[in-house]
Amino acid sequence: DVAKAQLTISDIVVVDRAYNGTTRVELTGGTLVNAVQTDLDAGTLGLDTSSAYGEMATKDAKDDQLLTLRNYTLTGVDQDNYVLTLPTDLTA
Repeated sequence: DVAKAQLTISDIVVVDRAYNGTTRVELTGGTLVNAVQTDLDAGTLGLDTSSAYGEMATKDAKDDQLLTLRNYTLTGVDQDNYVLTLPTDLTA
């Protein structure tokens, strides 16, 4: 058997905002870590961040709230060769 490669994401940036009564935080960026470079170069593996966002546990205004990342998806014909694990240490 050939095991799927484990991927994660780096270079995610939290977009600063004022308190707005929601738990949603906008994110930008994102680079796949541990992907086979030839898959990235050929366009057979990619990362769709178009609807990605972070979610805080509480809507309260305070520093360093851990975020749960949502809607990051792998794309391309080689995506089934990978497992994406989202970071759990990003804060807002």
